[in-house]
Formats: sequence, structure tokens, C-alpha cells
Amino acid sequence: MLAHLVPSNGEFSPASDGLIGLVEGQAASPRPLAVSFKPLRSWQAGTTDSGATIKELQLSAQGPSVRLLRIGPVKEPMVWESAYLCGDATSTSSSDPLAYIQTISPPALSLLKPAGVSKGGADRLALQKLASACGAQVSREQVIAAFGLQEMAAALTPTLPVICQ
Repeated sequence: MLAHLVPSNGEFSPASDGLIGLVEGQAASPRPLAVSFKPLRSWQAGTTDSGATIKELQLSAQGPSVRLLRIGPVKEPMVWESAYLCGDATSTSSSDPLAYIQTISPPALSLLKPAGVSKGGADRLALQKLASACGAQVSREQVIAAFGLQEMAAALTPTLPVICQ
């Protein structure tokens, strides 16, 4: 399970340093993450115009954790998309006859807006508090309470490492 640490409406205005976060729950086999940021205008059109700034990252598999990223200032509305890299479903390297069956979840999608455009002060403060715990552990309850992630409680370990990248 994967969730962006943003308000419940999915829209977030990071501070000028571009601090954003996501939380990962437990998985039988942790997978790397693909994270991308695309201008809203390009994403809506389903194209990439030549002037569009697209940033793509691949993050290593970690398991249950809070990950914080500093993406720099958001200058225009951007679509932030995060998804697990699950490999090729057509691979036949397994001896399991049901190996082609996969649990594929939709990507986490959020709209990032320039600083000051939308509300989110409490979320920015909560992210800053998490950033002060980089390299340490935080409680599951702290993350759930700060970001309203009650539906993830069962997928999170009692403590979560805070990984700053």
C-alpha cells in the first residue's frame, strides 16, 4: 500500500523547498517505486509538450517507511504520480503456473501547486516535523494522526523509518 502525505483532497502546496512525502505499508515482497512529476497542462492533454519539465525518479525498495523528498520549488501545477515497479507480468521464469497473476494497484496521484496557492499549512508542518526525524523512527500513530490515514493502519508497522532522499 502506498499513499502520498497530502490533504484528503489530493492537492498540496509544498513550501519553497519542495518537501513532499509518501508512506509505504507492508508488502510480501517490497518493490522499487517510480515517481514522476508532470506539468498539469501536459498530463491533462495526455502529451508531453517540448517545453514541459518532467522529472522522474526511481526509489529503491524499502518496505514500510515514510519517505521524504525535496523536489525544489513548484512553479506551476504539477501532477505527482507514484507507483510500484512490479516487473513484467508476461515473464515465464517462474515454475508457478499462476505466476502471471499479479496484484496491481493504481498509482498514487496528487496535484502539487505553487507555494501559497492552496491550503496545506498543517501538512507542511507535519512534513517538517517528520524531516527532523530523518534517519530515525516515528510511530505509526503519529503518521496516521497527522495525515488522516486511518485506512492504512493495518498495513503499517508500529514504527516506521523516516528516509530522506
